[in-house]
Amino acid sequence: MEDKTKVKLNIPLSLVDVGLRLGAAYVTELKEAGLDQIDMKEIIEAVKNGAEGKIVDIEDEESQTKIEVYAE
Repeated sequence: MEDKTKVKLNIPLSLVDVGLRLGAAYVTELKEAGLDQIDMKEIIEAVKNGAEGKIVDIEDEESQTKIEVYAE
């Protein structure tokens, strides 16, 4: 995973849960990565209560994909 693309994307919390649920329902790669199993309500509540830092870390060695989600 040497050649990595970094993307900084700011998304309102109100859209995160809906977007991930819709995406996970239709995109096979999201299901395979386990994103359909994440309890976004719990994560959103933690962020609203002040949680910061890395909140999601997914690495798929087969496709050499790594996804990290941070709350600031």
